[in-house]
Amino acid sequence: MRATSIALLAGIFFIAGCTEKNPTSAAIAKQFTDTGGKLVNLAKISPNAWSRVCILGPYSNNEAAAQALGFSWDLEGKTSVFSSDAVSLLVFANSREVIFYVEHPRNQGDFSNLSKQCFAKAQARFSHDSRPDEGWPGLFPISDKPQIDTRNTTPKMR
Repeated sequence: MRATSIALLAGIFFIAGCTEKNPTSAAIAKQFTDTGGKLVNLAKISPNAWSRVCILGPYSNNEAAAQALGFSWDLEGKTSVFSSDAVSLLVFANSREVIFYVEHPRNQGDFSNLSKQCFAKAQARFSHDSRPDEGWPGLFPISDKPQIDTRNTTPKMR
């Protein structure tokens, strides 16, 4: 019994260790890490022909996907985000077509505050806010306009 359990655990660790990370998610994590956990620019990460990215947070379902995308898409059948709080789903799309999607681990750049929101490719730039006015620490869209931080009087760029 003990030998069987050890063999089973070894097999699970072997399979988990061999699982390849999605290259887009790896590029997002690298950019996030290389900027000291501060910035992500999705247009620089993925050169594919997409015009917008829609973000779906943990426990999103097909209804949330349709609401964000503007058309039906089987999120529940294609991803684990429906049953997981460990990832956010980034859906890269054109007008009525999903070009590709990636499940991105929240601990490598957390997009979950932006669930059900879409961003044009040119605006798909995000910065980390460790003390947001709403939600929890994570990535938020960068605005070209300075925003006043209500916790102090210095303007900040997002």
